[in-house]
Amino acid sequence: MEEPERKPNESAADLAKPEGLLYHYTGEEGLLGILESGAIWATHVRYLNDSSEFTLGWDKSWEKLLELVALSEFPHKEQLKRIYGRFRKIISSSPEHSMYYVWCLTDDAATKVGNHCFDGDRLSQWRAYSGGGHGFSLGFDAAALEGCFSTKSKVIYTLGRCEYDEAKQNERIESLASEHLSDFLKKWEVYFHQLRDPSLTAFENLKKNADYTIAPVLDMYTEFIQFGAFIKHRGFLEENEWRFVFVSEKASDCSLRKSRFGLTPYLPVGLDFHASPAPLRRIVVGPGPHKDEWIETAKLVLARRDISGVDVIPSDIPYRNW
Repeated sequence: MEEPERKPNESAADLAKPEGLLYHYTGEEGLLGILESGAIWATHVRYLNDSSEFTLGWDKSWEKLLELVALSEFPHKEQLKRIYGRFRKIISSSPEHSMYYVWCLTDDAATKVGNHCFDGDRLSQWRAYSGGGHGFSLGFDAAALEGCFSTKSKVIYTLGRCEYDEAKQNERIESLASEHLSDFLKKWEVYFHQLRDPSLTAFENLKKNADYTIAPVLDMYTEFIQFGAFIKHRGFLEENEWRFVFVSEKASDCSLRKSRFGLTPYLPVGLDFHASPAPLRRIVVGPGPHKDEWIETAKLVLARRDISGVDVIPSDIPYRNW
């Protein structure tokens, strides 16, 4: 097993760090799966509950880039627009998109009613995940989590807060697009006027001078993808989501499970519950007709896995959906 490489998230969404615990709301199958297997399942980015997931930031970034190209005074901008257009089309249908997986957590400390924080007991999340009175929220220490992951093959991961504010999204998109366009134009000028060999084909020239032609576009693609993974529609603001985004080396690293979206790819990521400091600190048993029994069941599962130091408490919300 390999320890995934941590890649810092340099976007504006990562300036703040989570306060308190981050909660993963799940049902009984999720609880047993995580604790019994000692692993979390990071879901393929296109199979989340936000239908615009991943594509929102990606599409807006490209549109802004092409807009800036059109406004530029670059003498070969029509050629540049064609290059970007072809590249965008190729990437959009690329199997590499299947290598991005997400594990979502809720920052309950970020939403307060008066002086009250939800602390793993949020009604909207119970409605989404309790499954007729069988819901749980697992409270994780974000800093401790980052040293506890393991995977079968090479994986890079990023921790970041989702950005819901459209104005901030657009500001970051314009900054990214401007930065990469400027870099590309500088290198393209050098390539076109100094490095291009008329005796070679266009493809041979591009390949021969990859540092000036291909590399800048790939760098831009990587940043657009990473930024897009943390962009969400404002309608999901109440979730206050932080997420770990895992990028697998191979598409074949994934497994499949059944979900409401059909067969869903996911990436199994090992989680060491016995690390020090411990990543799991609390389990909240959601509203239901048998909370006392489920508290004892959760404690039993923890004991079976020799996981100690975890508070198991009931929800305070008198919600009934059974």
